[in-house]
Amino acid sequence: MIRQIGAKRKIDVLVSTHNPALLNELGPEMISFVMVAHRDPIEGDSRLTLLEEVEHLPKLLASGRLGTIASTGALEKALNKGTKRLQPKTHAETDCLPGMDAALNTPSNNER
Repeated sequence: MIRQIGAKRKIDVLVSTHNPALLNELGPEMISFVMVAHRDPIEGDSRLTLLEEVEHLPKLLASGRLGTIASTGALEKALNKGTKRLQPKTHAETDCLPGMDAALNTPSNNER
């Protein structure tokens, strides 16, 4: 229904959800448009990954619909399994965060 309204009005529609029922209603033709927000278990930062880039996606989808695999943790497990960071972040990657070096190097409230 959302696709039809978007097409009728000639607009793009962005939907954000954790609702398994809504995710289960996405057809296979929508897979290439789905982006998954998740936390990197090593670095702790947030990541956006295209669903079609998830390792072993066909096998995951064969085990159930998208909402089901998301709500059971199978999708998160697959995302975390593929997470590897071979080198620490470079300073250039954090240059956009002025003052963070000082904040990261100060003792925490527990250490004071």
